[in-house]
Amino acid sequence: MPCSLRWRAYNVAMQRNDGTKLTKTLGKRLTDLRDKIGMSQREFADKIGISRGYLSDLERGVREMSLETLALVCKKTSTTPNKLLGF
Repeated sequence: MPCSLRWRAYNVAMQRNDGTKLTKTLGKRLTDLRDKIGMSQREFADKIGISRGYLSDLERGVREMSLETLALVCKKTSTTPNKLLGF
């Protein structure tokens, strides 16, 4: 699936009722990635350039991740949006 279609699918999912499920799934994958790297929330948040509180909210699925934050996570951890979003 081309990158632009993946972003569109992400945005559509976030606008529908299944956005909550996607937010929680993305939070779980973010936690798994952080654990795999072996970093604390503080270390991981500092590496990405976000607050530890925001990271905690993302991991618990309380807040939706912005595309800008998604891009930062991918860039700083050498992963892809596909892996985090499950596409």
